[in-house]
Amino acid sequence: MSDDAENLEAIAKGTAAGLMGPFGDLIKALLEPGTKEAGLLIRDSIRMYRVSRAHRLLERANTMFKAGEITPGPVAPSCS
Repeated sequence: MSDDAENLEAIAKGTAAGLMGPFGDLIKALLEPGTKEAGLLIRDSIRMYRVSRAHRLLERANTMFKAGEITPGPVAPSCS
């Protein structure tokens, strides 16, 4: 590529970046709050799934303990 073509390409890229900069800031300002809310919504859904899953697990464990007439208690840590 010749020096003139490289200079022209650099000027075009700089001009495009200069013109698009304010629009990028505007788009970010418009979209950022919504994307944060969407992320929080997804986080809340996952948290509710995990809580309901833990609840089901505890119910199953209690059913097994009652069926086997086992009284649950603390477990000593193993030293390996």
